[in-house]
Amino acid sequence: MRARWVAAWRELAPDSRPEEALELAAPLVHVHFALRYQEFLDGIEPSEHPYHAGDPAAEVRRALGAALFPTCGSEPLGAGRSCTRH
Repeated sequence: MRARWVAAWRELAPDSRPEEALELAAPLVHVHFALRYQEFLDGIEPSEHPYHAGDPAAEVRRALGAALFPTCGSEPLGAGRSCTRH
């Protein structure tokens, strides 16, 4: 799926860097989940809150982890390394 998405973007915008966009988007997925969890919490009975109260914060921590410790697939990036998958 990744390869198809990258190819489609390259076809539409040859000078774009779709691989980098995917890597930058990884933390944003968790921010989105944190917002959805909070909306869920805002709409449920207070008696159910203890079961889900930590979900938004957990997703924010995952977003920070993805931003601070990026990966290329399962391989960690850093120290000047970049994602070379195409």
